[in-house]
Amino acid sequence: MSVLEPKDDVKTCDMALARRVGGLLICAGVIGAVFGVAIDPHRFAFAWLVAFMFFVSLCFGALFLVIAHHLFDAGWSVSIRRICEHVACFVFPWMALAFVPLLFLGGYVYPWGQTHNAGHWGSSSGADGGVRFWVWCGLSVLIFGAWWWLAHSLRRLSLEQDKTGEAELTHRLRRYSAGGAFVFAVTVTGAATLWMKGIDRGWDSAIYGACFFSSCGWFAIAVVWLLSVVLGRNRALRTLLGPVQFQSLGALLFAFTLLHAYMHYSQYFVIWNANLPEETSWYILREQGTWFHVGLVLVFGHFLLPFLVLLRSEWKLRSAFAMAACAWAWPMHYLDMAFNILPVTSPEGFPLGSVWMDLSCLALVGGCLSRVFVRDFCRHPAFPLRDPRLNEALAGRDGHCLGSASAEAGPGMAISDNRSTDTGGT
Repeated sequence: MSVLEPKDDVKTCDMALARRVGGLLICAGVIGAVFGVAIDPHRFAFAWLVAFMFFVSLCFGALFLVIAHHLFDAGWSVSIRRICEHVACFVFPWMALAFVPLLFLGGYVYPWGQTHNAGHWGSSSGADGGVRFWVWCGLSVLIFGAWWWLAHSLRRLSLEQDKTGEAELTHRLRRYSAGGAFVFAVTVTGAATLWMKGIDRGWDSAIYGACFFSSCGWFAIAVVWLLSVVLGRNRALRTLLGPVQFQSLGALLFAFTLLHAYMHYSQYFVIWNANLPEETSWYILREQGTWFHVGLVLVFGHFLLPFLVLLRSEWKLRSAFAMAACAWAWPMHYLDMAFNILPVTSPEGFPLGSVWMDLSCLALVGGCLSRVFVRDFCRHPAFPLRDPRLNEALAGRDGHCLGSASAEAGPGMAISDNRSTDTGGT
C-alpha cells in the first residue's frame, strides 16, 4: 500500500494503541462522571464546563492555524495542515454534543440562569431568566453553525483537491479563509463571552476574547507539535516532517507564549490602573486562598518557563524536548481554564479534593476526540496530496530551508528521528 493512500485499517496506519488508550479514557471518564453527578451536581457542572472549554479552545486554535496557512500561502505548514483540519472539525458535531449537558447544568453555572421560583433554569418565572436562556441558546447555535460551515468547508475543499488537483480549489480555500477570519474573530469572542466570562456577574473586559484566543492558539500549537512528533514516526508522514516544520512550530509556540502574557498583562494593567470596583472584582476573587498560588504557577509555568526554554533554536529540533514542552502545555492550559472558571464555585481556593471530577470530564471528552482523530486520520490521506506547496514542504523536511540548523542537529534530534530511506511513496 502506498503511503499516499488512506488506510481504513487502524493497525495499518499504526494508530491501534491510540485507539485503545482512547477507549480506556472513555471508560474511566464515564465512571467518574456518573459518580460526580450523583455526589455533587453543582461542582460537576463546573468541571464539565472546564473540560468543554479546554477542548473547544483546541478546536479554535487548530482552525486558526488552517486559516493562517491559506491566508499566508505557507509552504512549511502543508505537512501539518491535515492534522489541523481534523482537529478543527472536532467542533461539530462532537463539541456540539459535549455542549448539550450545559443546557441542563447551566442553572448551576450561570448567575443569570439561576432560578428562584422554578426548578429549571430555562423556564424561570423571574423577570428575564427564561428569555436570557433562549437568547444564550440561540447565540450558541449560531456560533456552532458558523464553525461547522468554516471548518468542514475548508477540510472538504482540501480533500477534494487531493482527488482533482485543481488550482481553483487553492484560490477558493484562500477566499474562504479571508472571509472566515472575520467570522472566526467574532465567534471566538462571542463564545468566550457567553460561555466563560458569563459566569462572572457584572464583570466586563474589552479584551477578554483576545485573551481567550491567545490561550487557544498557544494550546493548539503545542498539541499539533506533539502530534507531529508522534506521527512523524508514522510511515505516512515521516517523509514530510523535518527541521523546518519543528523549528516553525517552536517559533509559533514562542510567539503565542509572548502574546498570551502580553494580553493578560494588558488586561491586568488597565483594570489595576482604572481601579473600578466592578472591574477589579474578577482579580480580587482570584487572589483569595490558593488561587493566588495558582496565579503564580501560571505566571512562571505558562509564561516564564516556556519563554526561557523556547529561546534556544536548536532545542526545538530535539524530539525529547518537543514532547516534554508540549506535554507541559496540557496541565498549564487546564490551570488556565480552571483559573477562569472555578473561583466562582470555589472562592476559598483551588478545589483539590474534587479535582477528580475535572479529570473525569477531561478523560471522557478527550477519549472520544482521540478516537475520532484516529478514525479521520486513517480514513483520509495523511497530508494534502496535491497541494501546490507540497514540494516546499519536502524541501523543508530535508533542511534545505533552514540553513545551518540541520547541521547543528545531533543524532538525538527530531530531524534525525524522522529520517527514512523509504521515500518511494513521494
